[in-house]
Amino acid sequence: MADDRLRLLLYRGTGGNTVPVDEYLAQRRRGEADWTPYLGMVALDLTVGGESLWPSRVGMGDLARLTFQMGAASDRLRHDEPALVRIAVDDAPVGGFFLMRPDADLVRISVIDVTDPDMAYRYPVDHQGMPVTDVYECVEAAAAEATDEDSAETDLPRFRDIPFPRERLVEDLADEARRGRELYDELGVNFHLELY
Repeated sequence: MADDRLRLLLYRGTGGNTVPVDEYLAQRRRGEADWTPYLGMVALDLTVGGESLWPSRVGMGDLARLTFQMGAASDRLRHDEPALVRIAVDDAPVGGFFLMRPDADLVRISVIDVTDPDMAYRYPVDHQGMPVTDVYECVEAAAAEATDEDSAETDLPRFRDIPFPRERLVEDLADEARRGRELYDELGVNFHLELY
């Protein structure tokens, strides 16, 4: 449904103006883009049932790390396995993770904070796109211990078990992973992947 979507957004300038990656790619290929985005900080459009759950002012971090994780997450969800995407901002002591759990035709999405200093900076995939078991275990444990009354450790939006159509999420994650790579190619920028 058009009322449910997950896509990455590029910041245009230093304000809150954003453009979806696919729209920017189309503009650039038509020769209409008069600006070049900064790929070190992108935003997110997570809309469920027509309601935007993620304000554009809350950055998601580096495009390469996000799109790499999104490709791996799409594959895991396609195979009925839970998936993680870590917010690619590395200058905070708390790691923010999207935990996506398949549930029949839906995926339940939660934002989970990880405060364990040995895990907060780690990514849920290795350089081959394979899951990092101890990160998955840590996030699952943090999710099991979290309650709705927990105070927010970060400025991230708070939600737990938001239902999202599974096939749509699998497609959106795969599409954003592909578009991210295409954008690096289009700009002639090396797809540098730094994972911890």
